[in-house]
Formats: sequence, C-alpha cells, structure tokens
Amino acid sequence: MRAPFLCLFLFWLSCNTRPKPVDIGRNRVPGRLDFGAFTLKAPPDWKIFEEQGIDSYVGGLTNGTDTLRFDYGWYSHHIENFGDHSRLFAADTLDGFEAIISIPRQGKEGDIEMNIDLQSPNRFTIYGYTSDISGVLSILESIHFASGDPTKTNPLQLSRFVSSDAPNGKAMFQTECGICHSKDRSGYTPALSRDYVQTKGEKWIIDWLSHSYKQPSDPSRAYCFGRRGLKMQEIKEIIAYLKR
Repeated sequence: MRAPFLCLFLFWLSCNTRPKPVDIGRNRVPGRLDFGAFTLKAPPDWKIFEEQGIDSYVGGLTNGTDTLRFDYGWYSHHIENFGDHSRLFAADTLDGFEAIISIPRQGKEGDIEMNIDLQSPNRFTIYGYTSDISGVLSILESIHFASGDPTKTNPLQLSRFVSSDAPNGKAMFQTECGICHSKDRSGYTPALSRDYVQTKGEKWIIDWLSHSYKQPSDPSRAYCFGRRGLKMQEIKEIIAYLKR
C-alpha cells in the first residue's frame, strides 16, 4: 500500500516546488492576446485585427471604440514630437528593453505612443487614440516578446510623465541625430554604433557634437545638422545610449 501513497506524495511535491510563472502585466488586465512576435494582456472586449504591411509586421487590437496599432520591423517609426508642450514623455524598462512613451498632457484621453528598440535592427511601435490612458498603459506594460524578460518591466504610471523634453539619451538621439544616422545600419552617413563610439573615442564625439560644424583642421568632420546646441549632459546621455 505504500507505493500509491509514495506516488501521491511525489506528485504533490512536484506541483508545489516548480517555479511559479511570471505574472506579465501584474494582473491589471485579465486576458492575453497572442500576436506571434509578442503577446499582451487586454480586457475581454479588446480583439485582434490584422493589416497588410509592406516592409514590416503590422496589425492591432480594438474594443470597438479605442484602437491600438503596431508596427514591428526595421523601419518602424520613432517618436519625434519631443518639445511639444501638449505632450508628456517618459522612458522606462519594458520586458528588458528601453521604451519611450508619449501621452497627452492631461493624461486622460488622446493619442498615446510607445517605441522600443528590440534586438538590432528591429524596432517596435504601438500607437493609437484612447479614452482611457491609464487602462492602455496597463496594456502596454504587459507586452512580452520572445526574447524579452518580463521580470525587467517597470510599472507605467502617470506619475512618471513629467516633461515635454526628450526623456533620455535614446530620445535625444532620435531627435538630434536620427534624421541622418541609424544606430545599427550605415547609409550615406555612418551607423553610430557601439563600435563606432569605441573606434572614434568619446572625446572625439563630445568635441564634434559640442561644435556641430566642420573644422578646417579635420576634413573627416562633416557639417552636423543638429537642430540645436546640445548641453554636455545631453551629449553624455546620447553617448551612453550609443554604448548600450
């Protein structure tokens, strides 16, 4: 008779010692929708819809009133309206990736957008209009990619949106450098990658961005079309982003 009891004990032990699954999204919204490249949690009235992309994976979800669309690929657009005083911005870690989020200043309803650099060269942008900013932030907070780490997600709370300025080095790079440069692909301008920073050296880059014009003594420096003069702290934040 001891064998059945032993089997039951081993079964109970296995059920109570296995690691608990990570709660992606902290149960703030109940259901999980699977888009293949990523999943997210959304209330039951939100449904998936598909769209035909040209050079990236696109689609979205809607509850019939509010709609969120996403763009996943090489050419997913960046957030570009930093300095717009009708908007607030925040930078945070989501699923182990660096995310930038934009919401309307009143924080109740309006356009919302989030951009994430994934494993190079892919980017992810999700955006739309909502009558419930806090609710949609909960949906965005729950996003999980196959290569992500949901334990490295910070809550997307309204209190973190405090300024219309670019919130970090990544955002400053998009605003000041992204019009001509990519971080991972060379074109008519060099990719400002980590290797580029290591090759040129931080002093060279700081000097270049501090002056923003061609120096006759160094023909390798081309004119920089930066929109404004960058402060030293801003330059250091851009470099720190390029080194990551």
